[in-house]
Amino acid sequence: MRSLSGNRSFLYGIWVLLALVVIVSCKKLDLKKQAAVKTDGVVLNSDNSVTANGTILDLGEGEITDHGHCWSLAPKPTPADNFTAFGSVATAGAYQSKLPPLEPGKWYLRAYLAQGATFYFGEELTITVAGFPCGTTLTDTRDGKTYSTVTIGTQCWMAANLNYGSFINSNGPDDNQFDNSMIEKYCFADYDSACIDVGGLYQWGEAMNYVTTEGAQGICPLGWHIPADNEWKAMEISLGMPSTIADLLNWRGTDEGTKIKLGGSASFEASGVGYRKSDGDFYSPQFGYFWTSTDNGTQAWARGVMDAEDRIYRNTINKSYGLCIRCLKD
Repeated sequence: MRSLSGNRSFLYGIWVLLALVVIVSCKKLDLKKQAAVKTDGVVLNSDNSVTANGTILDLGEGEITDHGHCWSLAPKPTPADNFTAFGSVATAGAYQSKLPPLEPGKWYLRAYLAQGATFYFGEELTITVAGFPCGTTLTDTRDGKTYSTVTIGTQCWMAANLNYGSFINSNGPDDNQFDNSMIEKYCFADYDSACIDVGGLYQWGEAMNYVTTEGAQGICPLGWHIPADNEWKAMEISLGMPSTIADLLNWRGTDEGTKIKLGGSASFEASGVGYRKSDGDFYSPQFGYFWTSTDNGTQAWARGVMDAEDRIYRNTINKSYGLCIRCLKD
């Protein structure tokens, strides 16, 4: 039979063990809850833009100062790479990011939460971008507008005039577009609906986003640029214009203009939409003029079509004019 003192020792040991369990449990309960986020999935859109989803699972105990997605061509992306930022949040739940068109390659993406300088990340997903499939619809992720695209020769062109920016009136020569925080556009005859129908009209500086580099992105969507004079020539030559003729001025070629006009075989769908002159007035809706990114002092090289003309116009035009923009894929 166990002695009384032995029973007391046994009971004392049980109480000590229970006390330790309680202490450890309390310490566990004292641990701070950690923020957590999940990367739910990604969708690669037809224009190589990406829709990414995430879910905030737990806010933790600190203030969430930012959340979004981050991505890069290297594994384990952080907001120091490319990122969306939706700011602070007070409740857990789902959110969505719209990424701009991505260049070809293997991209890594994950959701993130930030508590000050501390970051929490969701699972890392990969996105393989093979290149923009020309002939599909381009969605400008800046404003959601869509544009048809077409392959001409080896180039991929927008098959509609760019319509990006905020409408401003043109009542006189002083109503210029300026290098400010807003992309500005004229609409023919000061009708906003004209931009919806045939695109905006831009002074050269605005179109180029106030750089002079030939082939610059300008105000085109990411991955696209303002075509140079030589890139227009390449398109014209692919349509049958001899290279010696492509170098000439004014109306050149034979039927290349007809090919790029509405209903033409090139499916470029150029048309007479009019233009804005430096005096602030709008002129000649039977003409359609397009800027190139090739500078020429106070002027820049341009192209033009006319309703009653089979050829394509090439010459320099004063940069204060308001012309159309067709973007070319990088």
